[in-house]
Amino acid sequence: MEQNVEKQHGTKLSYAIVGEPATDTVRWFVEGIHQRMQTQGHEYHQTPNDDTGLIFNLVDDETARPYRRKSQSVFVVSILEGKMPQSHILETAYPHLLKNISNLLIYHSRSGNGLHTYFVTPEQGFPCVILQEGKSDEYFDNAYERIAPLACSRFVINNEFIQDLPDELAAGTEQTRQLYYAGRKLDEMDLLPTVIKIEQFLNEEALRQLWRLYRVGGLSYGNLSVRHNDKTFWMSASGVDKSNLQHVGEHIHFVTGYDKKKNAILVSIPKHIERPNRVSVDAIEHWMVYTENPGVGAIIHAHCWVDDAATKMTGHTVAATKTSYPCGTVELGEDTASVIRNAPDPARVVVCQKNHGIVITGKDLKDIFDRIDNGSIRIVKQIEMT
Repeated sequence: MEQNVEKQHGTKLSYAIVGEPATDTVRWFVEGIHQRMQTQGHEYHQTPNDDTGLIFNLVDDETARPYRRKSQSVFVVSILEGKMPQSHILETAYPHLLKNISNLLIYHSRSGNGLHTYFVTPEQGFPCVILQEGKSDEYFDNAYERIAPLACSRFVINNEFIQDLPDELAAGTEQTRQLYYAGRKLDEMDLLPTVIKIEQFLNEEALRQLWRLYRVGGLSYGNLSVRHNDKTFWMSASGVDKSNLQHVGEHIHFVTGYDKKKNAILVSIPKHIERPNRVSVDAIEHWMVYTENPGVGAIIHAHCWVDDAATKMTGHTVAATKTSYPCGTVELGEDTASVIRNAPDPARVVVCQKNHGIVITGKDLKDIFDRIDNGSIRIVKQIEMT
């Protein structure tokens, strides 16, 4: 599907604000961010139309009000004010992101030391901007810089499924068995967050819309892939239990390429699969890495971090992406692929994706786990948020 608005960082967005502010804080924030958008030359639509690419959706702490998109290219930012979290911010804020089907949730809360604004992403990032007395300009500059690059990102969400996978591949291969054991290993290491059952948060109408636009039936985090040959690779599907990757065409997909004109990942599936989940949203990123680096035979993405100083001492390249781009975007793929491409050894790289997690390359999946097990890659469970 062609995007209605060309969304690249630095270009102009068309945007609209829907809903009514539930609190004075939300009203103040929306006025401030609207002013920033105008200053940057973005086009304001008083009423959303087919060309509106960014929606600021004003919601409250009690009732879900998802904005009904007509196109998957529309980027929705939901904004609300709630109580200061008593435990982890994600426990309080993440359900609001899901219930309102948001690409980004801006969650405001007040405490004794002022206003805390969390920018919560589907990847479970939650960087915080704190309003300092007398520094509202700096606060809104910060807020704008956390919205604009994400809203300008170009998603590669579509899959083109072709029911032509040969029977000998549909039955499974050595590589698909490696993916199964690798998923089990990640689960044993407690690096696979629980699959989120989105039906707990969304009604049937919202679930239908989510499937129609994005072919999403569930949420899970992390992904893994292994090269098949110089042009194709196997990868975990989206929304499945990564600790139980058993069936080709259901849990594991065979990626054969990327169609730039259709903006779609090409996936070969068995003849009997009628309604497949799409391949992991990061397929565009993995495709870029495999295409550019013949020595990379496997990739693992997990929501964790690394001790970069200790890992660098073992001869690995450890580098961070520059911006918190969303999963499944060309920008995150290019940012990650450039780090790997420019490394001395592309097959021994750890990429720290800002406010998100890590990507590890290897000659094969065993090579990656051997380096984790022997301590040359020092895993840290807590993701650094900036």
